[in-house]
Amino acid sequence: MKRFRIGHYLKTSLWLLPVLFVLAGVALSLITTSIDDGSLIPQSITGDPTAALQILYLISFSMLTLTGLVLSLVVVVVQLAMGIFSPRIVRQILQDRPSQAAIGLFAGTFTHSILAIREVRTTPDGGSVPGLAVVVAIALVLACIGALVWYLNHIGQSLRVAALVGWVADDTMKSLDHVYPDHGPEQDLEPDLIVAPRGGVVFMVDHDQLVALAQRADCRLEFLWAVGDFVPTGAALIRIVGDPTGLSRKAATSAIALGPERTMNQDVAYGIRMLVDIAERSCPPDRSRIPPPPCKPSTACTTSCDNWSAAHCIRGITTTRRARCACSRRPCTGTVTSGSRSMRFGRLERVLRKCRDASGPPSTTCCRWLRRTAVRRWSTS
Repeated sequence: MKRFRIGHYLKTSLWLLPVLFVLAGVALSLITTSIDDGSLIPQSITGDPTAALQILYLISFSMLTLTGLVLSLVVVVVQLAMGIFSPRIVRQILQDRPSQAAIGLFAGTFTHSILAIREVRTTPDGGSVPGLAVVVAIALVLACIGALVWYLNHIGQSLRVAALVGWVADDTMKSLDHVYPDHGPEQDLEPDLIVAPRGGVVFMVDHDQLVALAQRADCRLEFLWAVGDFVPTGAALIRIVGDPTGLSRKAATSAIALGPERTMNQDVAYGIRMLVDIAERSCPPDRSRIPPPPCKPSTACTTSCDNWSAAHCIRGITTTRRARCACSRRPCTGTVTSGSRSMRFGRLERVLRKCRDASGPPSTTCCRWLRRTAVRRWSTS
């Protein structure tokens, strides 16, 4: 039990990996300065002692600044996660290895540079420069620049709901497999079903590839989900109508892209959902008071309504795609049918018309309708 407690403490600590990087920076500085006493690397590459001092000083100062920046970003992420999601998710953020590695790389580069400064000696005759230590410091700076760009992308991706939920879900599944290793008997699926190899949200479907596979196999394929739906791991993804022996199941699943969250590739409803969220959040949070507080004609709400008006000619959206025979207008062999998600725009058109004709702020009518109808009825999450 004592070993478990020590291991769990080290695993959940933020300081362990940065301390290892700092110790590696100390060791690297001692090794490079002991190997090169000033004669291994010519000063035409590293510069004279004054230039070497300036280079190492600037590297030390910049790495110290970057270390503080990364720590500040970690604190901001923790505050946002506690305020928006849950205080219980802080542990997962503090265990983020990329954040620890970025802090450690910057701190280790700072340690290496600050220790290499003491080996630069200036004399009236010119002095000596530990050229190998200077070259290694410059190489570490280049690595830090790449790590900084990568870390900014990582921290931005980590603030997404899908990323935070994915962290928690992965840890939960690992604990579930550890505590309950017996998965039970496997379920026998029908031979005409193709299961999803992994879970995720359907954000892209290659209809042309599915149609070609169905035509070659002389069968019909029924895609059981719509774009934007979440498909669990091992769930039925495609139903084969006809003889399933000639169809490549791997090729069929590869034509459907699954990801951690919805995207705008083929999911039109997701774009409308985002407009709903923007317009709804621009309204006052409490509309139940009597009299209700006025809804300000904010740019977010009015702009969302203006962009919605471009969809007034759309009567329905479906993701059904069929391959038809050249001699007939009916679906035949090679048909691919997917689940459809339909949306009615008649009520939306009436509300937009009221918004344009109303004498008061147009966002008042739109926000009331959005809060009462849009999110609950036709904008799917």
